[in-house]
Amino acid sequence: MRIRHGFGRVCENGTKVFGFDLEEDQIVLTELNFQLREIPFEQLLTANAENLPFEDNCIDFIFLFGVLHHTPDTQKAIDEVCRVLKNDGQAVIMLYARGGKHYIKICLIHGLFQGKWF
Repeated sequence: MRIRHGFGRVCENGTKVFGFDLEEDQIVLTELNFQLREIPFEQLLTANAENLPFEDNCIDFIFLFGVLHHTPDTQKAIDEVCRVLKNDGQAVIMLYARGGKHYIKICLIHGLFQGKWF
């Protein structure tokens, strides 16, 4: 099975996918998720959004899901995204809604109830 919506579409057509997280256990879970869904990836690494391990202007597309509001220095993380993103690149950034009720509603209605999490 291959994801035909959301992030899975970004991973198609020979795209080199790199992922990072602060916690090693999240890297392991992401790798397992990608393998189960047959999503190809280049490398998953333990890294910090404030100090990305990439060269300047080398990334076409960045997807940050629930990252920026957890970092101690939000501006530094945004600066890092700008540093590694190519001039014609795109960044998609998701932040949680205040109080979480909107996020929970979106997850339940558009995720769990539609079977998109499994």
